Amino acid sequence: MQPTILDRLAQRVSLKTDTEEFRLASKTRKALSKIKSKQKGTKKVQEARGGLSSMGARNIYTKDHDIYSRRVVVKARYVKNSGTGFKEKIRAHLEYISRRNAGMDGESPELFSRDDISVVTKDIVKKLEESPHNFRFIISPEDGAMIDMKLFTKDLIRTIEKDLQTKLEWVASCHYDTNEPHVHIVINGMDGSGKKLLLSRDYISRGIRNRASEIINKKIGLRNPEDIALSLKIDAHKNKKCELDTIIKNNTIDGVIDLSKINNNDYSEDLKDVIYERVSHLQRSSLAVYVSENKWRIKDDYINDLHQINRTRSIIEKLSSYSGMEKAHCEVISAKKLSEKSIVGHVVSRGVVDEIDDAEYIIIKTPHQKQIYVELERYSEKIRVSVGDFVRVDTTKPFDGPKNSDRSINEIAHANGGIYKVAVHEEYARTHKKLPPGVNAQEFAQVHLNRLEVVAKMGLVQKLDDKIFLIPPDFIERIAAHAQASSKKYQPHIKVTRVPEMTLTNQIKGPRLKP
Repeated sequence: MQPTILDRLAQRVSLKTDTEEFRLASKTRKALSKIKSKQKGTKKVQEARGGLSSMGARNIYTKDHDIYSRRVVVKARYVKNSGTGFKEKIRAHLEYISRRNAGMDGESPELFSRDDISVVTKDIVKKLEESPHNFRFIISPEDGAMIDMKLFTKDLIRTIEKDLQTKLEWVASCHYDTNEPHVHIVINGMDGSGKKLLLSRDYISRGIRNRASEIINKKIGLRNPEDIALSLKIDAHKNKKCELDTIIKNNTIDGVIDLSKINNNDYSEDLKDVIYERVSHLQRSSLAVYVSENKWRIKDDYINDLHQINRTRSIIEKLSSYSGMEKAHCEVISAKKLSEKSIVGHVVSRGVVDEIDDAEYIIIKTPHQKQIYVELERYSEKIRVSVGDFVRVDTTKPFDGPKNSDRSINEIAHANGGIYKVAVHEEYARTHKKLPPGVNAQEFAQVHLNRLEVVAKMGLVQKLDDKIFLIPPDFIERIAAHAQASSKKYQPHIKVTRVPEMTLTNQIKGPRLKP
C-alpha cells in the first residue's frame, strides 16, 4: 500500500527529545516555523499594541509557542458599565452561562470562583454589578476533553493574577454542550486595590492564549508529529483560518497563487500537497477560481467568507435539528438579503446570538412553513417582540426623494413667503385637496409634518416652532442631492415590527379580483 500524504508528512518530522521538549528535524518544521515567524513582530512592537495602553492598561509580553504547543482559542469582550440595564445584563449573562444542559452529561453547569469555592456568593455578583466594566472570556482548549476544565480555569486565573500582580474578582462556568469543551469567565473591572483594571489588547488576544497553552502543555504534554500532521490535514478542509492560510497569503501575487513557484527550500513536497488540498477546498467553496495548472485566483477577503459559510451552516444545522424541518426549509437572513423584500411570520424562539455577547436573535416560522433565523441589531425593535408574536421583518431604507410630500410642502411654503405651517396645509387639504379614501385633512397634514421632522434633523429645513418650518428656495434640489449622497454610503439595518396577524394575512393573500 502506498503511504498517504499524512504518513509521509509524519515520517518527515521525526521525533527527538531534549529536556521533555520535542523538535522537528525536517523541512516541514522549518516551513511551519517560518509561518510563525512571519506572524510575529518584535517585542517592542507587540508591547505597544492595545487600545487601552494610553490609559494605563497592563500589558505583559508573552512568547508565542511553536507548533508543538497545545492550541487554545480565546474570545474576549470588554463590557462597559453604561448605567442603564448593566446589572440586568450581568445577571442575564450569569444565568445564561449556567443554563440547563450546558454542563457535563447534559447537567446544569455550576458557577464557581477561586480556591475551593463552588458557589458564587452574592458579594461577588454585587461587585460585578457595581464595577465600571468587566471582561468576558471564552477559553476553548483544543484538547479540553483530556483535562479537568475547572482546575485548568483556576490555574489560568492564578497565572493571570501573577502577570497582572493583583487579585481578581471572577466567576466561571465550564460548558460541554459543543464538540470542544470550553469555559466562560467573567472578570471584574476592578483590581485588588480598588482601581480600574485595564488590559492591553495584545495581552487579551495573545497573552492569555499563550498562558492557557502553557498550562495544558504541562498537564498533558506537547503535541507529537502525528498530531501536527493530522491537524494540518484536517484544517485544510475546515471553514476557519489556519496556518495554511498564512502560507497562501505569503505566496499570492496580484491575487494569484502558483503552487509550482513555491520555493522548495521553504516548503517540503508533503506540505505543498496539503496546501493544494487547502486551495482545492477554497475552490469548492467558490473562494478560489482555477486559472491553469497549479494556478488559482484567490478572493481577497476569503477568511471572512469562510467564517460566514461555517457560521451559516452551523445555524442551519441547529435550526433543522430544533424544528425537525429539512435544511432546505431553514434560512439565515441578513439585512442585505432583506433589502428587496420583507418576511412575515410567528416568532417561535428567541435567544442570545453569541455566548459572550448580549446580542439576540429570533426565529420566525413563516406562513410557507420555513424557519428563518434573524439576528437583531441594537435598534431593530421599537417594541420588544416575544415568542408567539406575529411580526414583519424588513430593513431600514435609505433617505429618498424628492417625494410628492416634498413637492406639496414646497408648494405651500412658496405661497406663504417660504414659511410652511401645518395649519395652513391642513386647511388647504380640507377645502382644495382630494384626499385618499379614509384619510382626513388632519391625518394628511400629519404625514407632511413627519417628513419635515426628518429633513429638519438633516439640516435641510429650519424648524421655527412645533408646526412651523422655514423652507429654503432650493428645497427640492437639496432633497435630491441628499438622497443621492445617502444612497451611495447607506448600510441597511434589520427592523422588526409587531403587527396584527389579520392585517398581514390580508397583505399576503392580496386583493381579490372581480369575476
